[in-house]
Amino acid sequence: MSRPDKASWDASRREEDAVLAMRDGAHLRGRGVLGRLTEASLRATALDTSVRDAAKAESMALDALEARPSYAPAQWVLASCTAQLAAEGRATASEGRDAFAKAVDAFGGEAEAPASLLLEAGTFLRLALVAHTGSSGSGSGSSSGPSGGVLCQADAERLYKHSLSVHPFNAVALTNLGLFTADVLRRPRDAEKLHRRAVAVDPANAPALYNLGALLGEHGEDGHQEAMELYRRAVEAQPDHAFALFNLAVGLEEEGDLEGARTNYALATVCSPTDALMRADYASFLWWKVREGPDAEAEFRSALEAGPDNVAVLRQWLRFADDDEAVAEVTRCCGTKARDAMAMAAADARAKLAALGEQAA
Repeated sequence: MSRPDKASWDASRREEDAVLAMRDGAHLRGRGVLGRLTEASLRATALDTSVRDAAKAESMALDALEARPSYAPAQWVLASCTAQLAAEGRATASEGRDAFAKAVDAFGGEAEAPASLLLEAGTFLRLALVAHTGSSGSGSGSSSGPSGGVLCQADAERLYKHSLSVHPFNAVALTNLGLFTADVLRRPRDAEKLHRRAVAVDPANAPALYNLGALLGEHGEDGHQEAMELYRRAVEAQPDHAFALFNLAVGLEEEGDLEGARTNYALATVCSPTDALMRADYASFLWWKVREGPDAEAEFRSALEAGPDNVAVLRQWLRFADDDEAVAEVTRCCGTKARDAMAMAAADARAKLAALGEQAA
């Protein structure tokens, strides 16, 4: 089982971005335009993974643009905030796309924009495409977004490649292009080459190590051992990489090392406490593999708190609880999602009964 990636382009800031921040910050302080509201503080507010207060950062960026409409770094921050809000369901994919287009234009177009902005914009388009098509390419080169806009594969690919033309040895750009190649273009062999290039460029880049491992893990037994080693290297490079920890736990569970699996599942949920599906998967492991009922129930309740209308979580909860309380939890949620969850749980039950019947025969 391989988890969706959350490879973060912002894990590796390029030197040019630091120079840009200092230059623009000094310029604005000298002019007294924004006072302490420098590009650096804006980006820190928008991108700090421990805060993620996109609404607050968006407000700051809008204040900056009101004071100076042509301030390109603020347009960039606004695009970052819109992307985060879209991830939270508070903005549309088309709004995110348009915000990045404005940010790129504010810097003078793709030829002049910072490479990491192009990388961020490409990554946003990739994630929007994957979310809309269910982790598969549309086959037509474009896909209608949630609000009717068009999210073009060609745009994302061009942005990634332009970013790499500026920084050809950027591991973050290489591994993100690898994700695009695998998830959208559906070319896993080419994606593997890109991920391997990323790891060769930066052997301690946790997202690149994880992404290569996740891709190899999908190959079954042939890629399992190398994938496990890559997950271990990713965790060594970044001990709080929740998805590397999670996939490592899954692999250990498959190998029969239940103690090691439990340790890594627990660490993964500590590193990503609001990931509802991760917590539900851990809860299922606790119940079905080690028969720890109270701990499993506690994890399920944490999962339900984190994702009360997550169909996959509700489905696992129904399989675990299978009582009136579980049904009440489901019916409390949105009607369609609740019905979907109960239908899937019923299908699970029918499959189990069929399997038991075959065994009895």
